[in-house]
This record gives sequence, structure tokens and C-alpha cells, in this order.
Amino acid sequence: MYSFTSRVRYSELDSEGNLSLLALFNYLQDCSSFQSESLGLGIDHLRDKEIAWMIAGWNVRVASLPRFCDDIVISTWAYRFSGLLGLRNFTISAPDGTRYVSADSQWFLVDLTTMRPMRVPLEECEPYEADGGPRLDMPSFQRHIKPEGEGHEAGPVRVTEHHLDSNKHVNNAQYIDIAANAVAEPFISGRIDVQYRKSARRGDTIVPRVYDIQDGHIVDLADPEGGTFALVRITR
Repeated sequence: MYSFTSRVRYSELDSEGNLSLLALFNYLQDCSSFQSESLGLGIDHLRDKEIAWMIAGWNVRVASLPRFCDDIVISTWAYRFSGLLGLRNFTISAPDGTRYVSADSQWFLVDLTTMRPMRVPLEECEPYEADGGPRLDMPSFQRHIKPEGEGHEAGPVRVTEHHLDSNKHVNNAQYIDIAANAVAEPFISGRIDVQYRKSARRGDTIVPRVYDIQDGHIVDLADPEGGTFALVRITR
């Protein structure tokens, strides 16, 4: 397991004074990136080998959100590599162990010369396995997020430089932020499921389409032609 500590900053708050969903998911991906760097498998290593880890989906349970000045501990560990996938858990907790967030995630390794998924070589997974642990006791992934009904469009979002990460496509946390803004309701606790379909890049337009469901919303982050960049299900 890899962990680091932080303190919730004012710049990370939502309008209700809680840690924003953008900041929450940034903490999760920062934690996995820090672990990769600590194991010698970080950004430079991946760039030299012309490979990259891409996320396929999130399954996140939020018991409550930390607030301004709260001390937090962010932790992550890989619990299984299977075929093309690497499976990783995360937690965000108070220093006394009180759990704010439990998260499961699915990742795949991409050969950047062909832009195709590849089987994970032993040298890319063994250090994580040695630093790993068992899967969290939490509900399994929702296999398919399927919008139903009419839905309604929120304002389109033009992808600019600030949406991008070092791979030059929209960072995974930005999709969730766009979906949350399209829903336009405070999120206090519940579940967030995300399935990524294709990468958006600078200059692309993302058209959020919001579908109301019994306990929340599904947001289809679509392109103008009707294809899907990502699907985000937010339930309370």
C-alpha cells in the first residue's frame, strides 16, 4: 500500500464547503501516480517505453466529504492484474481511520506506438503486486451504464489546455467535473460510477446529456455526432 497525507485547501472546496468531486478524483489519481514514481514506474519510465496506463472505469463510494482544513490520508494499492487489466483500490480517510471514500478502478496499458491495449508485462506489474493487498469489501463494478429516456442537454464544453493531462487528452477527473456541473446539484454522499469510452482532445466539444433516474442521474458526455467520451452515473 502507498499513502500520503494532505489537508483540504480552500481552493479544493465546492460551493457547499466540501471537498469538490474534481479535487477528490485528483487526489486519487495523484496517489496512484505518486506510488508509480516511488516504484520507479512513473511518467519518465512510461514515456521511455512508449506505454501509458489509461483508466477504464471508476466505482466510488462516498460516505461523506471532508471539509476545509480537514487532515486526510489518501491510500492506494493494486490488488490484481488479469489479462489486459490492472485493478486498483483507493481510500480517503481521516487520520483516525474514519473512511470518507472507498474506490475501485480498472486500468489498461496502452502501447503508444500503436495506440492499442497490451498485456501487462511482468516487470510492469510485479512491483505493484509486491506493494499490493486484498480488494476492498465493496460492491462490484456496474458492468453497463445505460442511459434511458429522453434526457436533456446541458451546455457544451469546448476542450482547452486546462482540461488536458501529460498524455494530451482530457484528464479523467475533468470528465467527472463536467458531469457534476451538468447535473448542477450538490453531492454530499453516494456512489459515482464512470465508464470511459474514448479520449477527448484539445479542440473537441463535449456535449453533456443528463438522464434523470430514480436515485440520481446518468450523464452521457457525448461528442456532437452522438458518440460517447464517458458515462457518469451519480447516485445518492
